[in-house]
Amino acid sequence: MLLRIAAILCVIPALASNLQAADPAAPPAIGWRGNLTGLFPNSTAPLQWSLVSTGPTEGMGCAATLPADASGKDATPVAGGLVTKWLAIGPFDVKDGNAEFAKELIPGEMTLAPKAGDKVGELEWKAVAPATDGVSFLSVDAIGAKGKINQGALATSCLFVKSAGRLRAVVEHPVQMKVFVNGTEVYSKAQQWIAVGSAYGLSNNRCANIWPAGSSFEFDVKPGWNRISARLMSPPREGWNDLKFMMRLGDAPPVKYERRNILWETPLPDHSHGAPIIVGQRVFVTSEPDELICIDKNTGKLLWSATNNYYDATPQSDRDANPAFKEKVEPVAKQLAEEKDPAKRWAARKKLYDVLQEVDKARYTIKFDGHLQGHFEIVGFTNTPVSDGKYIYFWNGAGVAACYDVDGKRQWIRRLDAEKLFYSASPAVIGGKLAVYLGKMYGLDARTGQTTWEQPEVNKTVAALLSARLAGVDVFISQQGEVVRASDGKMLWKNPHKITNDTGWAPPTVLGDVMYIPWYGTGTMWILDFAGCTGDEWKPKEDSITGIGSGFPRLPTAPLGIPREQTAGSPLIHDGKAYIIDWCGGYYVVDLKTKKTLAAKALLSEGDANYVAMPAAASCTLIGSHIVAMDNQGHSVVLESGGECTEVARNRIAMQVPREWAITTQEYTSYAPPVADGDRLYIRGERHLYCIGASAP
Repeated sequence: MLLRIAAILCVIPALASNLQAADPAAPPAIGWRGNLTGLFPNSTAPLQWSLVSTGPTEGMGCAATLPADASGKDATPVAGGLVTKWLAIGPFDVKDGNAEFAKELIPGEMTLAPKAGDKVGELEWKAVAPATDGVSFLSVDAIGAKGKINQGALATSCLFVKSAGRLRAVVEHPVQMKVFVNGTEVYSKAQQWIAVGSAYGLSNNRCANIWPAGSSFEFDVKPGWNRISARLMSPPREGWNDLKFMMRLGDAPPVKYERRNILWETPLPDHSHGAPIIVGQRVFVTSEPDELICIDKNTGKLLWSATNNYYDATPQSDRDANPAFKEKVEPVAKQLAEEKDPAKRWAARKKLYDVLQEVDKARYTIKFDGHLQGHFEIVGFTNTPVSDGKYIYFWNGAGVAACYDVDGKRQWIRRLDAEKLFYSASPAVIGGKLAVYLGKMYGLDARTGQTTWEQPEVNKTVAALLSARLAGVDVFISQQGEVVRASDGKMLWKNPHKITNDTGWAPPTVLGDVMYIPWYGTGTMWILDFAGCTGDEWKPKEDSITGIGSGFPRLPTAPLGIPREQTAGSPLIHDGKAYIIDWCGGYYVVDLKTKKTLAAKALLSEGDANYVAMPAAASCTLIGSHIVAMDNQGHSVVLESGGECTEVARNRIAMQVPREWAITTQEYTSYAPPVADGDRLYIRGERHLYCIGASAP
């Protein structure tokens, strides 16, 4: 060990002087992070942008007890439509929950204005808050209601809005429920209504292509304080009797917005954590679970789209050999290709896989790993497409690879099979080879899609594979830094630090012959210099930076029990510094020469954190001379480069999604980093592609 440390220390001076820029002679790299580096030093895109609602949700706040101050200054912000401040009382025993559903539990309950501690008999109004697990049930269990039959409970909150308007609520409840606003009944359902029920439900429904529908209703609010109350009643039967509900509020459609420097937003069929890529005058994005989409980069016009599912990847000879394809499968595939409504698309996709399994169950069953299935709502199958400048290559975690020209003509499509499907990784292309990962790394002929080699030693990769030219050799790099020769799949460098346990989710960054690998999130970064490496077994000069963030006050504790220093973002390497974002929005700047942390700051704190949502996943990006960091709730911070954390702008895209289930009404954005092109910036949202550019004042 001491000899190893001494050897590392000997190479530090050499590495410190070898902070290279990208090789100008290298082939075009179009894919992960747009150009694999996140560096767009020539960008002249604006640094400020916004899209915010003009309806009552903008600036909306809440309070458990009606404040004496009418200005709303003490209100707690309602982020993502979630009201977090409530008072609740219960349980009240009733003779028959069904028969007494319409009866008041407390006289005049629709107009009550309780304070914490007020009593009704032996029961007391107590403060309660919804869970923060992604589905956000407000449970009256916290005040003593234990899910028995024939019980009732009340919950009430105060909403502050700056302007009058109409709100839309989506609710789920395992018992009967009424809702009152300002003394008027606005919702009543004498039955349970559960769409997803849990964070696992979100993923399980998506894996099964089931589109659940929550219950929704609309109501008007006036400027200032408004009271919203709920009555819950369990029926006289065993089972779903928990006195709880979840509710999300959004502006009633059509929602109107004020925009700044947003030239256009193009609706997309579904979400994806893949970044957009730009090829000529076109932008390419993917959409769950199998779609490649082409958009005009100047106008936002949808030019073409193509599905890449198991049916599409079935050779025509196999279809011709079995009449069931023409009789049963083709009509459903056509319906899916033509359908635009999201719910109906899910139904058509489910039907397609159902009929495919009728044809051949073993061949067409999607083999989910249990961990993937539990996280599928956020992870999904799709990722960033790649291009060699002429063709666009698609790959998804279901094992389908395809190649298209820029006009949408499919060159080839094929399916690779695996015993189990795990997390997907973006493909990479270089030297006439396309690398994909499905339990191991495959090298496909980029012209034909045929397998030319397999590399089973690459047995763990998430997020992305990379292509690079190291020491003059075209190579592919795994998320864990392993280097594989593109021409024949030879493993040139095995990462000696690779272990069975989780060491992070972020791919490395490569500039010139130097690779920067985040390890254990932001805890360590390995720096490997491959200059001068030859032969079949490479031995790069190796260095590391540890203790990133030490010497600064510890950042706030992360939710969900995951170490806050974990990261899904690759390091941004610029001007001798590394810029890193952790999964909770912690921002770190490290001097690569001195190895000192120049900054450690809780930069983004409003992202949505739950079992199927990561607050900050996108890598930091260099736009011109500024650093951009983003969270998943539409917030972005623009900073001057350097270690002073000087903020230039805070931006926000607050597009609302008309949900059918009660999760955040805010569109998830920026699971992938932004991509710059000249004077424009492209940001991938959950349901939109946004083009940022200077607009007339």
